[in-house]
Amino acid sequence: KLDLLAKTIEGYRRSFEYIEDYLRVQGLGILLEESQRIINFNVEKECNAFDKKKVQDWQSEHQSQIIPIPNFPPLQGDPSNSNNFIGRLAHEIIRCTEPKQTIFLELKNTWYDKKAPHPNVLAGSQFFGTLREALAPAGMVGLERLYSRMLADELKRNLERLQKNLTSDRMWVDALGTLTKELEDRNFPTPQVAKNPLKYYQNYTQRWLKVWPTLLEWVQSMGQKQLIRQQIAGELSFSSQCDAKLLANTADNLNKSLLLELSLNKNLCNEKGVAMITELRDILLYTGNFEPLEQVFLTTKNIHSVSLFLFLFTIAHLGRLQHSKNTDCLLPKTAKDAIDCVPFTMGLLTILQQFHTNVKMLYISYMCQYVVTVSETQLTDKQTLSGEVVTTLHFLQAFIHTARLPTNVL
Repeated sequence: KLDLLAKTIEGYRRSFEYIEDYLRVQGLGILLEESQRIINFNVEKECNAFDKKKVQDWQSEHQSQIIPIPNFPPLQGDPSNSNNFIGRLAHEIIRCTEPKQTIFLELKNTWYDKKAPHPNVLAGSQFFGTLREALAPAGMVGLERLYSRMLADELKRNLERLQKNLTSDRMWVDALGTLTKELEDRNFPTPQVAKNPLKYYQNYTQRWLKVWPTLLEWVQSMGQKQLIRQQIAGELSFSSQCDAKLLANTADNLNKSLLLELSLNKNLCNEKGVAMITELRDILLYTGNFEPLEQVFLTTKNIHSVSLFLFLFTIAHLGRLQHSKNTDCLLPKTAKDAIDCVPFTMGLLTILQQFHTNVKMLYISYMCQYVVTVSETQLTDKQTLSGEVVTTLHFLQAFIHTARLPTNVL
């Protein structure tokens, strides 16, 4: 369907471009502007589901009394309960890339079905290239904005609940407080812990056994949306370098110069400065010059126990993964397992990005301490490293690579 839509849209573009010479009007420009207005209107309408104060159709800045955008009723029986086509498309992409059913391989940039014979579900670059041809860059940016609103809504609801439990729930506070004192003690690991460090950590991870499944589903859901946003950014960046290289390079240089001005404490908060930054932000979206994993969606309190809790969550699930030499990545041990390493890693990074950088670095230090403690015991006893340590090392390598951090942080 997307291929047919792409061919139809391309036919419209060529037709408008052909007749504009005869009519002496900017036909192609009118087509692109109206397409952008229609998509922005539908994205705004779809985002109403996440807003307390709804924007009515007649209040929208994209609606026009002279050329009104038609309003179609939602499809009956639609499982996603979307208001329009942009919402249905966004939810269909999510359904096709569900981490419970698929595996994303970075080496091939493709989603594969977990069930044998593992057919490719979505070829990343090929699919999003077709999507750009069908929806134009405006449609890709609209999808990105919709996924951003979904992520912001999920983070607001779930992070508030998580922070409340970390500060109010007595069992959580006592367990994490005790573990913090033990791990930060100079004499750690004690001789008793050194005998069987895996059992020591398991005693803590087992206290949240009922919480892990819900948290895993949420983390992977966020990682999945971030992965899709990353694919959209990559496709927009590639197409802009091919079709609008001058615009992409100019916007990039202007962005770097503004960042330099802000680093020198220059005041750009006046009316002209804010307007310029806002306009540049929109241009950077269309040229794909943004990194989804570096976006901060909401302000949070820097709770020390967040990094420790996420560390326990991580080591509780790494046992379900194993390193594959053929694909050079972590894969689930069984096809029935609902975990996928790439969205799992991206989901964790998204949560940590909402806090101060020190929280992320503390999380990495806990992971490194875990590897050192367990590996020292195993090398002393058996002279070999177990699968848990090897998997954790590969996970740390993938985490650092995805977070774009230097390897010396380990």
